[in-house]
Amino acid sequence: MTLTPHAGRLMSYVATSMVTGAILGRVEVVVLGVAAAAVYGWKATRPLPSLTATVVAGADRVVEGEDVDVLVRLVAETDLD
Repeated sequence: MTLTPHAGRLMSYVATSMVTGAILGRVEVVVLGVAAAAVYGWKATRPLPSLTATVVAGADRVVEGEDVDVLVRLVAETDLD
């Protein structure tokens, strides 16, 4: 499993809030960290989306200012959020 930048920030928040809450003796801060960890765990167990993109242009060559018909087809194997 690769760690995305968003997941890295979320895990940093989880660790920081849990350690800070434990040091300060504040249960509220620890609860926020646990909630963030639950969200991360829920997202991490979901399968990665499979998406295929196909682009077809209506012309081989185009000069600046000309109109071109472009067909973009996206096919997803799973539901995308």
